[in-house]
Amino acid sequence: GVKHQILHMYPLRDPTFKKRLNNVMPSTPPAEGRLVLLFFENGTISHDEIIRDALFNYKTSDYFVVRSINSDKNLFATGLSVSPETLSALNTSVLERCLEAKKLRITTNSGTDLLIELDKKYNWISNNGTAKEGQFLIVPCGEVATFPKSISGKLVADFAMNVNMIIDIDARLNKCPITVNIENNQMKSFSCSNQEITDFLNHCFKAE
Repeated sequence: GVKHQILHMYPLRDPTFKKRLNNVMPSTPPAEGRLVLLFFENGTISHDEIIRDALFNYKTSDYFVVRSINSDKNLFATGLSVSPETLSALNTSVLERCLEAKKLRITTNSGTDLLIELDKKYNWISNNGTAKEGQFLIVPCGEVATFPKSISGKLVADFAMNVNMIIDIDARLNKCPITVNIENNQMKSFSCSNQEITDFLNHCFKAE
């Protein structure tokens, strides 16, 4: 019962997307409620500037934009099942322990063991799913992050690679974790049982 328009687009380069988007956009902001734009993409987050241009004449309170990458039914079954209030409470509990910390030791059951030094000049960010007016919301949410002053140890990546390019290989790592050895902020070596992923990473790490 919600009036909507479905619009397809090509990633990275789509010469006609701007015109097609403007054709389906209301000519004026809605008299009540908000214009909601939902973008679900496979391998990129594309055309950000075009989308912002299309909203130029809108007040920030007149629209709400949600963007997601590599999404499937699990985004709705799992990724959106936790409320912003719950995420905020979880993020706050992490931040309360970390904000004053000078060092962190991170261990996991899969074998990760990292020693991290922190510096207060690097701020912490918290993504809890609460959208700020005028900002695009990236889903799924749930992130607490900062920048380390130094890091050493072993990282075992066993979920997925986060790749900012379109690839035709399976990025999931649950069956073939990547083990990375780090010394004084530098990767010294890595290993993975999947040859295709190993070849891909070798290609990436050789690039300037």
